[in-house]
This record gives sequence, structure tokens and C-alpha cells, in this order.
Amino acid sequence: MNRAMDQLNCAILEIKTRYLVTPLCAFLESEGMPLSGVYEQIASALFICGVSKFHWAGGWQALFARMAVGVVCSQIRNIADLQKVWKMLCLNEIS
Repeated sequence: MNRAMDQLNCAILEIKTRYLVTPLCAFLESEGMPLSGVYEQIASALFICGVSKFHWAGGWQALFARMAVGVVCSQIRNIADLQKVWKMLCLNEIS
């Protein structure tokens, strides 16, 4: 699984957090909607995105790698966590 931090993926993350998730959460908050579960739902969705695939071209190794990414993403509790997780996952070696 390629975990390289390239400019395209970094730009996509920045665009989605800056222009989609952050404004949406701000709007919902301004409308009086509780945000207590929003980040947990985003984290759960990221977990599902990481593991919900029917064909694993890389076999069991790809399955467990994606599951590990999903588990790490499931720990996100705010936008800053999302960016920290992204940077951590893009390191050549995870310690």
C-alpha cells in the first residue's frame, strides 16, 4: 500500500477539510445543531472507507494494512486529529 505524502493527496485533504468539513460543521453549529457526534461519524466513515472493499489485490497484507489505517482514522475527534493522522500515515516508517 502506497503511503507516500504526495502533493495531490495533501491538496485533496486540505481542500476537503478547509472548504467542506470545517464550514459544514460551523454552519451546523450556528444553526444550533449538536456536533457531539459529528467527528465520531466522520471517523467511522473513514474506517469504513479503509476496509470496505470486496477485492483485495494485495491479499491478506492489503486487508490488514487497510484495516490498520481504518483503525487509526477511527480515532479522529476533530479536524486537527485528521491532519495529524494523515501526516503520521504518510511517514515511510510508522514507529
